[in-house]
This record gives sequence, C-alpha cells and structure tokens, in this order.
Amino acid sequence: MAIQPLYDDVLQQVERLSVEEQARLIQEVRERLQGFGMWHDRTDMADPELYVQRIREEESRRPDGTLKTPEEFLAEIAAWDE
Repeated sequence: MAIQPLYDDVLQQVERLSVEEQARLIQEVRERLQGFGMWHDRTDMADPELYVQRIREEESRRPDGTLKTPEEFLAEIAAWDE
C-alpha cells in the first residue's frame, strides 16, 4: 500500500517547479478533478470529432433505427432541460 504524501510535502515540491510547470500542473489537476482525465485512456475518445458524430447519429434515431423527425429530436432535447 502506497503512503499518502502530506499536503505540506506536496506543496514544497510544487513550489520547486517553474511557473510554467506549476501552471501545467494546475490545469491537469483541474481537468482530472472535473472528470476529464478519465477520457485519456478511452480508445473510443481517440478521435473526439468521430465520437461526437457517432453520438449524434445514435441520438437522431428511434430504437427501431428509423430517423426521428426534427420535431421529435427537438422535443427530446427540450425535455432534457426539464
């Protein structure tokens, strides 16, 4: 079992980093805490544009595979806000 570093020890290590490295660390920690870090290891997220395109395609169809009408699609989106 790994020993959890103490906050003061980590802070001292961070203070030894350059300003650029500190900024990079802040950005990475923020992304990980917001949940975005989990996307780095997902193979389906290797191409975010393709991923979004696939999700849009899936959401534009009914369970039987036929296309939703624009009205159905917009009604579904409006329901998400409720």
